[in-house]
Amino acid sequence: MRSVFRYCCGSCVLKKQLLPCGPIVTPVSMSITVSTVIFALTYVGILTERLHRTLVVIIGAILMLSLGEWLGFYSLELAVEATDANTIVLLFGMMVIVGLFQATGFFEYLAVLAAELARGKA
Repeated sequence: MRSVFRYCCGSCVLKKQLLPCGPIVTPVSMSITVSTVIFALTYVGILTERLHRTLVVIIGAILMLSLGEWLGFYSLELAVEATDANTIVLLFGMMVIVGLFQATGFFEYLAVLAAELARGKA
């Protein structure tokens, strides 16, 4: 029975209390919970498409940074350290190229070409 109460002084076990006397929520478990909730809400916001996904991601990032700073489990310095500039530049470049290809109709051309090569067989 002692293993059930991880943060217990032992007196609640002797008194046969239902709830432990020690803290159930630690700072680490709270930071994991807050981060997971923000991530899940952001993901649901992207999937539902009620707002534009860019706006949802920016709101999620602002929430993560502000709540992380306020609750003390994440800082702006840590966020800057975790950001890889090469990855950001690569993603930005890919988005620019895809935007240009989409504007010129390149993807539609590839779809027609693929359909012609397949001769109507899926």
